Amino acid sequence: MKIRIKSAENKLRLFFIFPSCLIFNRFVAPLVARKINDELSKRGGCNVSAETVLELGRYISRFKASHPDWCLVNVESASGDLVKIKF
Repeated sequence: MKIRIKSAENKLRLFFIFPSCLIFNRFVAPLVARKINDELSKRGGCNVSAETVLELGRYISRFKASHPDWCLVNVESASGDLVKIKF
């Protein structure tokens, strides 16, 4: 996953690369599920298991293989700020 942020006002540019295998593996999935459940409990709630997080990772990997340059988020503000998230 690649996250790119550009700010037009102060020329700030940030670029992050998060390999999907680091986010969606069997060691990190319980931590991700716990964080999601903590946030969802504040908003009315739903229960997400580690298996669900791993399944999401498998779907994302398959999708990424068939659509390599697909952009998940591409937002440009009126002032020229840009946020782009790609798989």
